[in-house]
Amino acid sequence: MPKVPGFRMLVLTALLGCSSLFGSAPAKVWIDTTPACTYAVQGWSDDLLGYIASGDGSGSFDFDPVDDPRTALSGVYDPADGAFDWQVNFDGDYFIDRVDVEGEGTVYHDGDLDLLWTSTTRDVLDQVFTSHERRVREGCDVTWVTWDDGAEDAALRFDGRYQDDATFEWTADYPGYDWRGSIWSDASSQDIIEAEDGSYDYRTDTFADGTQESGFAVDCYDGLRCKGEGERDFDGTSSQSFDVYDGADVVAHIEAEFGYNGDGTQVIAYTGGDTVSCTFDVSDDLASCSYRCDDGSRGQC
Repeated sequence: MPKVPGFRMLVLTALLGCSSLFGSAPAKVWIDTTPACTYAVQGWSDDLLGYIASGDGSGSFDFDPVDDPRTALSGVYDPADGAFDWQVNFDGDYFIDRVDVEGEGTVYHDGDLDLLWTSTTRDVLDQVFTSHERRVREGCDVTWVTWDDGAEDAALRFDGRYQDDATFEWTADYPGYDWRGSIWSDASSQDIIEAEDGSYDYRTDTFADGTQESGFAVDCYDGLRCKGEGERDFDGTSSQSFDVYDGADVVAHIEAEFGYNGDGTQVIAYTGGDTVSCTFDVSDDLASCSYRCDDGSRGQC
């Protein structure tokens, strides 16, 4: 059966149980309910299809996601007009406070998706970020476009595919860079971004416990090269440990740690033996940042 714009139907009865938004459905219906993707992804796809499938068949859902940062995800999908919304709450020690999503679109009977939504994120500093996403899934293939509020010209396109029952891989259309990643059924993920000219190489691994690890080799400090690794803790605190290269020679080693609000410290150990320690302070309104170092230097970040 071809998909017709405006034809909206909740996920197949087999996923949702015996009840249906259209009344008491017979055990067998004329619609082909064979999942469009041959892999078993509905239980971990972390999208509207999976959310609906976790519910009682009414279109409402309310559950605790498998990852540690999110403590509750609840919402509803109305197949009559395609409207949906959901809210995400987070652990009190995490650096994100809440996410609210509103949108419209179609969840097809075979599991395909055609959705457009706006996401509003509030962090623990009361900063609010608004973004938009257009997502289409056909079979095991997913295409999505994201852009920040008021920045449609800077929209990014991503294309991905479920590889098996536990792996999703994607690439991004980002001129000058090779940007790709993987998402796994245990809520972990990895993304890698490499500049075609070799100036930037960054890998980030995100884990279900809400932490991250990274490795990087990037051009920095007026033609020098920085190579090292970093971590992000559950509360948003981040740290980095890296060497600074001038050609093949290491000229300094840097250890840095910053809180989610930007306050932090940085220690620079030069190969010649000198060490400089600096402290960074961000104003309460996040509008300004200053630093001071034990060699007497100071200034604005």
